[in-house]
Amino acid sequence: MIIQFKFVIALAICLTFTQLSHGQYFAEVNYGLNGSIYPTTHSLAHTGVGFGYMDPNTTLGAKLDFGLDKFRTNNTGKELGSDLYRLSLQAVCNISNLINERSYYDRINVLIHSGLGYTLAKPISTKKINDHIVNVIMGITPKYKLSRNIALTLDASLLFNIAQSYRYDIDYDLPNKRASKFTGTNYNAAAGILYTFDSN
Repeated sequence: MIIQFKFVIALAICLTFTQLSHGQYFAEVNYGLNGSIYPTTHSLAHTGVGFGYMDPNTTLGAKLDFGLDKFRTNNTGKELGSDLYRLSLQAVCNISNLINERSYYDRINVLIHSGLGYTLAKPISTKKINDHIVNVIMGITPKYKLSRNIALTLDASLLFNIAQSYRYDIDYDLPNKRASKFTGTNYNAAAGILYTFDSN
């Protein structure tokens, strides 16, 4: 029984690595617009990078991505704001492949992604403390293939920051100036480049 169990485990490991070796790894970078819902801010202040893997059919995969978003307001005559550093692990699905399995050969594919991560919000004012936040992200990414390995992307993502203590302008959320926990909402709209590494 023990020998059979070890054989099953070894077989599963071999099959997993075989799948990974025939899949596709990719790297991406993007830059574009970001904004927050409350208070309302928006500017060209989003930068993102990511690295991920798609299965051999390029339908399902996962990616680890990092994003930097800067939020600034000067409604009071003094610049206020914060820098949000985000790290997220996301599932990726090529919905074009689900609709038509031959869409792999098309120049245009549409991907959706969603996941969880951690966000560190750093105020530009030294009098405020850092905010540690759990993020939930979801988005859609059309991509246009320029070649076998290179594609242009347009990404639109919506983020929910759970247990956020301060607003994006780092003002206190309550009139009595006490920090409170709430869910903040911000978004990204960015253009980028995706590079796919040749599978083995």
